[in-house]
Amino acid sequence: MAHRYRLIWVLASAVLGVALADAGIREAAAQTCSAMRKINIGVSVAPPNVVHTSPYVAKELGFFATRCIEPTIIQFEGGASGARRRRKDRPS
Repeated sequence: MAHRYRLIWVLASAVLGVALADAGIREAAAQTCSAMRKINIGVSVAPPNVVHTSPYVAKELGFFATRCIEPTIIQFEGGASGARRRRKDRPS
């Protein structure tokens, strides 16, 4: 039983250590940027799907900031619903 608690404590300590080290690396990387590059990222919202969340997750986790990128996420309607809308907008 004591072995199990020791293992849990070691794993929790390792996770905490990695999280603290990651936060320090992000802060140091963000401070070395002389200027942030601004980019636009297009994300389809139709159909809603988990594969469309990666830019949001990357932004929240600081992946863009560590590479001196400031993203603007632009949502657009794609897929069949977007194609139907484009056909309706065309003059007859």
